[in-house]
Amino acid sequence: NDLNLGLGGVTNSYQFPAKCHLRSPSQFEAVFKQRCSVTGKHVRVFCLKNGLDHLRIGFIISKKVAKR
Repeated sequence: NDLNLGLGGVTNSYQFPAKCHLRSPSQFEAVFKQRCSVTGKHVRVFCLKNGLDHLRIGFIISKKVAKR
């Protein structure tokens, strides 16, 4: 039962393959520079077209939210 989101075989376990991960600061910076975002009560989503056949995703969690 794969989700059809262009994720290349992501199943309903909600794991993303490595090719879909944003990893480096420069990858995140490119998304932030585009200034395309949508803000909700608890989340802000930034987007950038990547020209690939799959999406890429990265998460930044505030230290206020994710205390260690």
